[in-house]
Amino acid sequence: MTQYRASLRDRRCVFDEVLDVYATLKSLPGQREFGDDLGGTILEDAVRLAENVLAPLNGPDDKSGCR
Repeated sequence: MTQYRASLRDRRCVFDEVLDVYATLKSLPGQREFGDDLGGTILEDAVRLAENVLAPLNGPDDKSGCR
């Protein structure tokens, strides 16, 4: 079975260019300190969570298949 690799580059593109998340979050009250460095750290941790915690949960179901 191949190991799932989440693309950090793709997620950064969606956050930065498609959704413009950082500008939206900075405009909210109490979120002025939110920036690229904090957002990047959150995305890196989300990718690590997807690869190391969530993806392995699918293993048993992938082996048994649908019935």
